[in-house]
Amino acid sequence: MTSRNQTVDHAPANGKVWFWPLVLGGTVVLVASIATGMFLVDPTDDEILTMLASDDPETRRWGAWEAASEPSAAASAIIAQRLSDQLERAPEVRESFVYALSQSGQREHFDLIAEIVRNDDSPYVRQAAWVAAGRLDPGRFRMLITEVTPRDDPWDEIGRADGWLFAGDVRGVPALLRWARDGTTEQRQVASMALLHRVAPLLEVAGRWPIDADTTQGKVWSTDFVDEIARRCAQLDLQAVLDDTRAYAERTARIRRDVGRLHNTSDHIADYISSQ
Repeated sequence: MTSRNQTVDHAPANGKVWFWPLVLGGTVVLVASIATGMFLVDPTDDEILTMLASDDPETRRWGAWEAASEPSAAASAIIAQRLSDQLERAPEVRESFVYALSQSGQREHFDLIAEIVRNDDSPYVRQAAWVAAGRLDPGRFRMLITEVTPRDDPWDEIGRADGWLFAGDVRGVPALLRWARDGTTEQRQVASMALLHRVAPLLEVAGRWPIDADTTQGKVWSTDFVDEIARRCAQLDLQAVLDDTRAYAERTARIRRDVGRLHNTSDHIADYISSQ
């Protein structure tokens, strides 16, 4: 018997057993390299602008996601104009446009985001707008949240809770935990992602994040896992941890964004390989 930390050297009996694993491994590396090349080539600014001007809503949506990854004033201006003119009828397109503006860092778009918070008829889009408000201008977010009467809708509550985290306040964590546990599948997914990106790092620096946690992007957390994270959060002064680490988190934001893009690329590679 061997312990789980021990290894056993199984030498090939005929000296040739190693050949096919090497061939298979080389094939996987080759396919992965090709797929990586396919998915890591970023579109140019002109290509993004062309996507945003497309007649196809899905193409515009993906153009917004690309603009979020590589923000530019020109792309943000087109996105803001289309939102202001209410040209986008599909909520999923508006949501991606709002997300792109939140990533732009351009605070001049805050008034437009606040208008969407107040008046958009899609709770899902309002959720994204609350998050964008907290990300773009934490000070004005705090004012906005006192001015807007809370809606009795889980999406709005998820958005406000996540917006508070961007504004440097953990008061929304219980709401995120609640909807990660009790919401619809889509609400649980969004709340789980917010907890993964904003709360998990706080638990990590405090040494309280489960070492064997599944951190797959887009994964819906199980109710047992949500309960465990809630228990661990309750044992910490999360606000103090956030206050102590926020400056460092801001400095490493670009690195974390690039790591996230690598995670997305690995997902694309897996999809590409499985489809062959």
